[in-house]
Amino acid sequence: MRVSTRAIKKSTRVKTVSVGLALCSFCLSCAPSTDAARRLEFSVDPRIELLAAIQMLSAYNDRFGLLTRFDFEYKTAMEAHFTAFAGHPVVQMFDAMSMQGFAFSIPPRVMLYLSEPPALEVNPEFPDDLIAQAGGADRLDAFVELMRDFARESDFMRFYDEQAPAIAEMVSRTEALTEGADYIEILEDYYGMQQHSYHFVLAPLYHQGGFGPRIERTDGSFDLYNITGPRGVVDGYPTFGSAEDLRHVALHEFGHSFVNPTTQRYREDVARYEALYEPIREAMTAIAYEDWESCVNEHIIRAVTTRMAYNRDGDEEGDRAMKLETDRGFMYVPALTAKLEVYEAQRDVYTDFVSFYPTLLEAFEELLEEEITVKPGSER
Repeated sequence: MRVSTRAIKKSTRVKTVSVGLALCSFCLSCAPSTDAARRLEFSVDPRIELLAAIQMLSAYNDRFGLLTRFDFEYKTAMEAHFTAFAGHPVVQMFDAMSMQGFAFSIPPRVMLYLSEPPALEVNPEFPDDLIAQAGGADRLDAFVELMRDFARESDFMRFYDEQAPAIAEMVSRTEALTEGADYIEILEDYYGMQQHSYHFVLAPLYHQGGFGPRIERTDGSFDLYNITGPRGVVDGYPTFGSAEDLRHVALHEFGHSFVNPTTQRYREDVARYEALYEPIREAMTAIAYEDWESCVNEHIIRAVTTRMAYNRDGDEEGDRAMKLETDRGFMYVPALTAKLEVYEAQRDVYTDFVSFYPTLLEAFEELLEEEITVKPGSER
């Protein structure tokens, strides 16, 4: 999202590239302008960093393993600054909430509805599903209020501003790997839909996996976020993967904002095939896909990225991607990729992913008819 004006003046200058897809490091407004809407914006977001500090102080990582295992200077600085506040009530409250399901992508999604610390003003309003996932409106309001107090007591923004040079270095190194990337064009061409904005949020304290939350706008489009942690350390700075790693994460996590709302639109049709969850339940629950709908979304996303591998890199890479997904337990990816070939061949009939979705679900109908009983392994 942004650093403060004061912090920008202290930070390393990060260039802006415009090659079909403009890339920028920092923006000074949560709501992108018309020109900014088509950019992929890179940042280390202060809201996510505030949450990460609280998660770091709690038992969250012991419970879920969702924080980084790597050591680097920024992490050491965060530990040194915030350890004294481990007894703050927000840490205990987060611990209690996380044990009751307030985990994985839910807490970062909450932060995207808030303004910059320490004010953390709610705008837009939290949606009903997010309120329910947090345990109700009263509990969520109390958590946000405690986060405000934690941000003030710990002088969070002073810490964040002092880290501006390190933040700028993380962003510029990552941005350099994506120069000339066409993620937005690939996504919007394939799905036949446009979104309002795209944000690549580097989360130094998070695990190397990603979260792909989105904020719906009044016109029905979305501001998309890809929140990802480091995959290694170079010269004391966390690194967020190779150019290919970043491409895969972007296409996967941003893809959820095209696929998930479409699944919701056809929720009743999707539910007809819930019997297919049983053969893969063990494998899916082991990697936190604990219901049929989330399992469907993840299968479809992985089928799409597999088709993108075939289209971009040829049969050998496509076959490799397919095997990788089935080895991870996503046994229905081959049937879905076969159906997606119909979509790709008939874009004059299916102008967007939404119009094709009922046809895509026929893959599950065919699988039911085959009486799939394969029980995959649970290795991720």
